[in-house]
Amino acid sequence: MTDKKKELLWLAAAAAGVWLLEFAAMLGARALDTLPIPIKAPLFIFVQWIPLIAIAVIMKIRGESFREFLPPREKLGRQVLLGIAAGFVMSVVLMLIPFALGFKEYIYTNGTYRKLWVAVYYLASDVIGTAVAEETVFRGYFYSRLRRIGGEAAAIAVSSVMFGFYHIFGGDIAQVIFTAVIGLMFCLTRKYAKGFSLLSLILMHGVYDFMIPVWAGLF
Repeated sequence: MTDKKKELLWLAAAAAGVWLLEFAAMLGARALDTLPIPIKAPLFIFVQWIPLIAIAVIMKIRGESFREFLPPREKLGRQVLLGIAAGFVMSVVLMLIPFALGFKEYIYTNGTYRKLWVAVYYLASDVIGTAVAEETVFRGYFYSRLRRIGGEAAAIAVSSVMFGFYHIFGGDIAQVIFTAVIGLMFCLTRKYAKGFSLLSLILMHGVYDFMIPVWAGLF
């Protein structure tokens, strides 16, 4: 068996594991609804890491380390600021402008922040939970392995489509397409923005998700 075929098999195994565990994570999140908020809130953040188990197992079997996804130590502050700024700009382009033009009903939102502690919690959840898990899986593991197999363009295109279908459990085909486009934007930003790291992408993703209810609340 050629090296490329082996890589494809590992990639397929990782994808199957991630999708299966994402379904399990959704069931786990629903089960948490019966718990008191002080217990449910932190557990919900870490439930979002469940799909990472599939990646961790495969990397362990292959003798690989998550260290490859750690940001470079140089200009760490710049990476943070770039990620936050990019997430805010992306939210303005994809959310604020459409809301202002009257297209709110066509855009999926998950409510608004009624209290400060709710906003703080969702910021933590969006960054530490959703963004860490999804960016490590898609713009970290899948992107790097796809680039190794088929090159940069294939990695950008395929990982973005995979990212879209990752959200099929929580929406419809329109949500899948829109999320794939967002994944494409994340990939292109990582590729062309100077000094952008996986840490920058995590913050970009988290800030973008966090700002959706903020803009929704204004309209």
